[in-house]
Amino acid sequence: MKKALVIGINEYCSQKLIGCVNDANDIEKLLLTNGDSSHNFDVKKIINNEATKENILQAYEDLFKSETEIALFYFSGHGYDDKTDGAIVTFDNKTICFKDLMNITNNSKSKYKIIILDCCFAGKIAQYNIIGDMTVLGNNTVILTACSPIETAEDDCIDKHGTFTKLLIGALEGGAADILGRITAGSVYSYIDQALGAWQQRPYFKANVSSFMPIRNVGLKMPLKELKKGLGLFEKEDTAFLLNPSFEITNNKTNKNSIKPYAIEENVQNMKTLQKMNQNGLVIPSNEQYMYYAAMKSDSVKLTTLGKNYWRLNKLNRI
Repeated sequence: MKKALVIGINEYCSQKLIGCVNDANDIEKLLLTNGDSSHNFDVKKIINNEATKENILQAYEDLFKSETEIALFYFSGHGYDDKTDGAIVTFDNKTICFKDLMNITNNSKSKYKIIILDCCFAGKIAQYNIIGDMTVLGNNTVILTACSPIETAEDDCIDKHGTFTKLLIGALEGGAADILGRITAGSVYSYIDQALGAWQQRPYFKANVSSFMPIRNVGLKMPLKELKKGLGLFEKEDTAFLLNPSFEITNNKTNKNSIKPYAIEENVQNMKTLQKMNQNGLVIPSNEQYMYYAAMKSDSVKLTTLGKNYWRLNKLNRI
C-alpha cells in the first residue's frame, strides 16, 4: 500500500498565491494512477481553508504512522524562514517547523518516505548544521525541494503553477521515466535539475537510501521482450554488432539503388529493434551518424554507457 498527502494553499489572509491549488490538483491526479490507469497511491488532498495547522499535522501524523510501502508528502504554499529553522505556513497563518515534520518522519514505520516541498526556503528542511542531529535523515528517506535554503520559490503566472511543480508534473507524466517506464525520486530530481538554469531557483535533493523505489510507472518505451532480444544481439557489453545492407528494409531488388546483399527479413526485424534502442539512447552507430548508413556501409553499432548498464541487468535477469 502506498499513501500520499497532498497540500495546496492559495487563499492566505495576506500574500495570496495563484498556482498552489492547481499544483495540488495535478499532483493528486498523477499519484492516483500509473500510466496504464492502474491504481498507484491512496491520496488525501487538503486545500485552502481545510489546510489549517491542526488538520495538516493530524494528516501528516496519519500519513507516517502506518507500515506503508511508500509514504509521500507534497506541499505547495508559503514557506517561512525564522533564521533558525524553516517552516511551511498553514491557511490559518500558523507555521509547522521543518524540524517537527522531520521528527514525525524519522519515527515513521513506513518502509520508504518521500517529502516534496514547493515553497520558499524549502531547502532548509533537514539542514543538519542549523537544527541539530534530530533532523538527520532516517533510513529510506528522500527529500526534494523547489529551492535552496536561502531562495524563494517562483510561480509561473501564465500556467498558474509553481515553476518547480510544473517541472515535477512533466517528470511524473513520463519525462523522468527510464526505458522500463519507472519514475523514481532520483530521476525526477535529475529531470528538474537539468531544466532549471544556474540563474534560476535551484532544486535541492537529500536522500538516505540504498535504492530508489518507483513513484509512478508509465508505459514501457519499447516492449520488454524486444528490449531483451536487442540486448542479446551483443555477445559482450563492449562488443560491436556488425550490420550490412541486408538489415535495411528499403534495400530490395525493386529499388534501383539497392546493393547486395538485399534485405533479409530476420535482419530487417533486428534492425527495427536496434533503431528503437538507438532512439532510446541505448545504441549508436560505431562510425556513422545514422543507422541507415551504418547498415548500407557495412559498419557496426555499439552499446552506449546506458545500453551497457541495461545489458548487464539483462545478463543478471534483473529486467
